[in-house]
Amino acid sequence: MWGSTPAVNLHLMPLWWRDQRPETISVQALHDGKEIAIKLIWSDPTNDHLAIRPQDFRDAAAMEFSINPEDPPFFGMGEGIHGAEVNIWMWKSERQADLEPAFQDLDKQYPNLGIDSYPNTQRSPLEQPTRNALTLGSDPTFVTAWGAGNIVADPTRKSPAEDLSASGFGTLKAHPMEDQHVAATGVYGTGSYRVIFRRPLDVRVEGNVTLRPGTTHPVAFAIWDGSAQDRDGKKSITIWQDLVIEK
Repeated sequence: MWGSTPAVNLHLMPLWWRDQRPETISVQALHDGKEIAIKLIWSDPTNDHLAIRPQDFRDAAAMEFSINPEDPPFFGMGEGIHGAEVNIWMWKSERQADLEPAFQDLDKQYPNLGIDSYPNTQRSPLEQPTRNALTLGSDPTFVTAWGAGNIVADPTRKSPAEDLSASGFGTLKAHPMEDQHVAATGVYGTGSYRVIFRRPLDVRVEGNVTLRPGTTHPVAFAIWDGSAQDRDGKKSITIWQDLVIEK
């Protein structure tokens, strides 16, 4: 199916200039009237999927949609005025690796570490964590972000994709877990990534872009290269492009 789908090659520009960078991203899109799938392909000489140490950074990809298709805001995370929100779908390589085969905890990087642990109220006294207890053996109450419902910190989450919203710099936020409608799968091989995003076309939840056959939507793309220490706003981007959803 993808073999017969036309691809569009878009140029990428690093926000922090460097000579070694991803030059282009290939984009394909399909829909069946109910769900849309968008495939991204880009070159990357390294597979950076472990981001446990503070000096390490992941590879990642994201798409940004203007909530208002008629008047898209500034493509850099939207604008802080009414109606200038953007919906962002993001895939992260280390979250993909967490699913294949298991969550990458601290012992992946530091096999000989010792950990002070808190009591786990979800277990009996005989099953309390030891000094070698890791994240999955902890009570979420004492892993603050996980206990607060932050999807980024949830080690049990079974998706490498995040459904996000923003309306200007410093406003990026994840949708609640029950409103996470984006799925994604990514693979690395022969010096490149292939990531497929999927989502129902019509998601009527605040902060989600509504996509319908016969419409055109502004969309922009971003790529992070962990080996180049890309993170947050340090990335390679496109400007707004037109996503035409055929009837």
